[in-house]
Amino acid sequence: MADIRIVPSSGVMQFSGSNNEQVAFTSASIESFLISATASLNLNADSGVVVSGSFILSSSVSTSPFVIAMDQIGGDVEKLKVNSEGIVVLGAPDSAPTAIEGGIYYSQSIFYLGDGN
Repeated sequence: MADIRIVPSSGVMQFSGSNNEQVAFTSASIESFLISATASLNLNADSGVVVSGSFILSSSVSTSPFVIAMDQIGGDVEKLKVNSEGIVVLGAPDSAPTAIEGGIYYSQSIFYLGDGN
Protein backbone atom coordinates (compact mmCIF):
# COMPACT_ATOMS: atom_id res chain seq x y z
CA MET A 1 0.00 0.00 0.00
CA ALA A 2 1.33 3.43 -0.92
CA ASP A 3 0.89 6.64 0.98
CA ILE A 4 1.33 10.36 0.43
CA ARG A 5 2.91 12.55 3.09
CA ILE A 6 2.78 16.34 3.01
CA VAL A 7 5.34 18.13 5.14
CA PRO A 8 3.84 21.49 6.21
CA SER A 9 5.90 24.64 5.70
CA SER A 10 8.66 22.83 3.82
CA GLY A 11 6.99 22.58 0.41
CA VAL A 12 7.57 18.80 0.21
CA MET A 13 5.11 16.08 -0.79
CA GLN A 14 6.49 12.54 -0.52
CA PHE A 15 5.05 9.40 -2.15
CA SER A 16 6.01 6.09 -0.55
CA GLY A 17 5.70 2.56 -1.88
CA SER A 18 4.40 -0.58 -0.18
CA ASN A 19 7.71 -1.18 1.61
CA ASN A 20 7.75 2.39 3.01
CA GLU A 21 10.68 3.37 0.80
CA GLN A 22 10.45 6.79 -0.80
CA VAL A 23 9.38 6.33 -4.43
CA ALA A 24 8.96 9.96 -5.49
CA PHE A 25 8.72 13.41 -4.01
CA THR A 26 7.92 16.96 -5.03
CA SER A 27 9.62 19.97 -3.58
CA ALA A 28 8.81 23.61 -4.19
CA SER A 29 10.40 26.93 -3.45
CA ILE A 30 10.06 30.42 -4.84
CA GLU A 31 12.69 29.60 -7.48
CA SER A 32 11.70 26.10 -8.58
CA PHE A 33 9.42 23.09 -8.43
CA LEU A 34 11.16 19.70 -8.39
CA ILE A 35 9.75 16.25 -9.08
CA SER A 36 12.18 13.46 -8.27
CA ALA A 37 11.77 9.68 -8.40
CA THR A 38 13.91 6.66 -7.59
CA ALA A 39 11.88 4.54 -10.01
CA SER A 40 10.15 5.10 -13.35
CA LEU A 41 7.99 8.25 -13.31
CA ASN A 42 4.91 8.30 -15.56
CA LEU A 43 2.61 11.25 -16.18
CA ASN A 44 -0.76 10.18 -17.55
CA ALA A 45 -3.52 12.52 -18.67
CA ASP A 46 -6.66 12.02 -20.71
CA SER A 47 -6.44 15.48 -22.29
CA GLY A 48 -2.68 16.17 -22.37
CA VAL A 49 0.09 17.57 -20.23
CA VAL A 50 0.78 21.31 -20.58
CA VAL A 51 4.07 22.99 -19.72
CA SER A 52 4.10 26.77 -19.65
CA GLY A 53 7.51 28.40 -19.67
CA SER A 54 10.75 26.50 -20.19
CA PHE A 55 10.93 22.73 -20.18
CA ILE A 56 14.40 21.31 -19.59
CA LEU A 57 15.05 17.58 -19.68
CA SER A 58 18.31 16.49 -18.10
CA SER A 59 19.33 12.84 -18.06
CA SER A 60 22.26 10.72 -17.08
CA VAL A 61 20.81 7.41 -18.27
CA SER A 62 22.49 5.35 -20.98
CA THR A 63 19.24 4.78 -22.90
CA SER A 64 17.34 7.40 -24.91
CA PRO A 65 16.41 10.14 -22.42
CA PHE A 66 13.59 11.64 -24.54
CA VAL A 67 11.10 9.57 -26.54
CA ILE A 68 7.73 10.36 -28.09
CA ALA A 69 6.00 7.04 -28.69
CA MET A 70 2.66 6.57 -30.42
CA ASP A 71 1.72 2.90 -30.55
CA GLN A 72 -1.74 3.57 -32.04
CA ILE A 73 -0.26 4.97 -35.27
CA GLY A 74 1.41 2.67 -37.81
CA GLY A 75 5.13 2.49 -38.42
CA ASP A 76 7.86 2.83 -35.84
CA VAL A 77 6.35 3.19 -32.35
CA GLU A 78 9.05 5.69 -31.37
CA LYS A 79 8.10 8.65 -33.57
CA LEU A 80 10.76 11.03 -32.21
CA LYS A 81 13.61 10.45 -29.80
CA VAL A 82 16.92 11.85 -28.67
CA ASN A 83 19.32 8.95 -28.20
CA SER A 84 22.03 8.63 -25.55
CA GLU A 85 24.49 10.43 -27.86
CA GLY A 86 22.20 13.46 -28.25
CA ILE A 87 21.14 12.58 -31.81
CA VAL A 88 17.53 13.32 -32.86
CA VAL A 89 15.98 10.25 -34.52
CA LEU A 90 12.68 10.23 -36.45
CA GLY A 91 10.63 7.04 -36.66
CA ALA A 92 9.33 6.07 -40.09
CA PRO A 93 5.57 5.82 -40.76
CA ASP A 94 3.97 2.83 -42.57
CA SER A 95 2.86 5.10 -45.41
CA ALA A 96 3.20 8.72 -46.48
CA PRO A 97 1.33 11.00 -44.06
CA THR A 98 -0.90 13.88 -45.09
CA ALA A 99 1.29 16.70 -46.42
CA ILE A 100 1.42 19.71 -44.13
CA GLU A 101 3.42 22.91 -44.51
CA GLY A 102 6.44 22.81 -42.18
CA GLY A 103 6.11 19.07 -41.62
CA ILE A 104 9.07 16.69 -41.67
CA TYR A 105 9.02 12.92 -41.92
CA TYR A 106 11.50 10.19 -42.70
CA SER A 107 11.03 7.01 -44.72
CA GLN A 108 13.45 4.60 -46.42
CA SER A 109 16.57 6.77 -46.05
CA ILE A 110 14.82 9.91 -47.41
CA PHE A 111 13.65 13.01 -45.51
CA TYR A 112 10.50 14.75 -46.74
CA LEU A 113 9.78 18.43 -46.00
CA GLY A 114 6.35 20.05 -46.33
CA ASP A 115 6.64 23.22 -48.40
CA GLY A 116 2.97 24.16 -48.79
CA ASN A 117 2.60 22.71 -52.34
